[in-house]
Amino acid sequence: MNEYCRSASCPRALMVLLITPLPSLILVTMIDAMPLESPERGLEHSAIVWVRGILTCFIYTHCAIEQIRLYSPNLRLEPLAGLCISLPTAIFTIVLTLGLSFLCWPLPFTTLLMSGPWLGFMTFFLFRVRGAHLRANPEAIRDFCRCSPC
Repeated sequence: MNEYCRSASCPRALMVLLITPLPSLILVTMIDAMPLESPERGLEHSAIVWVRGILTCFIYTHCAIEQIRLYSPNLRLEPLAGLCISLPTAIFTIVLTLGLSFLCWPLPFTTLLMSGPWLGFMTFFLFRVRGAHLRANPEAIRDFCRCSPC
């Protein structure tokens, strides 16, 4: 960090500071711009809610997997493998949420309610993708547990 502070000019640092959040803000704006129907119209008029849910769940799952991938070098998780974990985790979590919504619509406290199943799905797909490597390398398990709530 000290090396970067010495080598980066003040205008460059300011530009990086201002531009770095833009992709995330644009993505969130695009997701929030999707029109929603009133919950009183019922579950059958809630298709956009589920599209938004899958996109949002995929984004935060992929961010978590990317952190695990970058901070657990012994795990040797490739970017494509990260997608193979993030995408089914998001789909299964939202499908489970949809199933629960048939029991109770609108489903209250969705994020809190689904955090356990989300973590379970993410762990399951991580072990499906890298299970053999994890079993053969205890260092990979230590790396994984260091950056996750094991």
